[in-house]
Amino acid sequence: MIKKYIVFTTAILGLIISVNCQGDNIKTKSIRYYDLDIKLSYNPKNFFTGVISISKNGAELYSIDSTFSDYIGHDEMDLNSDGSKELLLYCSGGASPYIFQDLYFFDIKRSEKPVYMIQNGYLDTTTSKHRRILVNQRLSPAVMGLWYSWFLEYKDNKLVLPKLDKKSKNQLAPDLKSITENLDVYFKNGDACDDYNYKVFFENVFICNKITGNDEDSEEYFYKNYKCDNKLETLEYLIKLANDTYSYLKDDKNYLY
Repeated sequence: MIKKYIVFTTAILGLIISVNCQGDNIKTKSIRYYDLDIKLSYNPKNFFTGVISISKNGAELYSIDSTFSDYIGHDEMDLNSDGSKELLLYCSGGASPYIFQDLYFFDIKRSEKPVYMIQNGYLDTTTSKHRRILVNQRLSPAVMGLWYSWFLEYKDNKLVLPKLDKKSKNQLAPDLKSITENLDVYFKNGDACDDYNYKVFFENVFICNKITGNDEDSEEYFYKNYKCDNKLETLEYLIKLANDTYSYLKDDKNYLY
C-alpha cells in the first residue's frame, strides 16, 4: 500500500512539474500576412505541443495544434509572379531522424489556411534566377548524410517539378565519388550483400538520376559497382523505386495540406 501511494504521489508531482515547465518555456511568434494575423505558441522542450492560430480582424479563423515543437523562421516571396507574395512558414518537430522541418505554404489568393505542407522544404536562395523550393529527403538514418533532393516551382496554382538547367542538375546529382568509396568499405568488411544499407547507396543513385533525367547513368553505374549475386532482381527493384518516387514527387496532390 505504501509503494502504491509513493508512486501515485510521484506521478502527481511529475505532472505538476511538467505543466509548470511547459508554462515557463512557452514562446510566441506573430506574423502579419496581408490581413491575416498568424500567431504561433510553442514550447521547444515539449515535442508537438505547438499551436498555429490564424485570425482576421480579431476573429480566429483556423487553428492547427499538436503538429510542431519549434518555430524556425519564415519567408515571403511571390513565387508564381501573380503580384502577391506567398508565405513560407518553417516549423520543427524535432523528434524524427527523417524530418528536419515542415514548411507550411500559404497563398492568400487561394486560402486563409495553408495550401501545402512540405516536409524538409525551404526557399532556394542559391540563385536569384529561380523562385523555387528545395526539398531534401533522407533515405536511411543508418547512412547519415545520404539523401536525395528536388526542386518545386509554383505555377498555375500547382507545385511542379521544373525543367533543370545544367547547374541545377549538378546540384541534385548523386555524389558518386563518396558513394563508391563507401561501397568499397562495405566490401572490405565482407558482409555487404547481407547488409540492407549496401542497397541504399544504389537507391540514392537511381532516384537522384531519375530526378535529373540521367536514368541511363544509373544502370551503367549499377553494372559496374554492384557486386552481389541477385543483380537482375535488384536492378528491377531499383528501376521501379526510382519511377515510383518520381511519380510521387511530381504529383501536386501529395503536398496538399
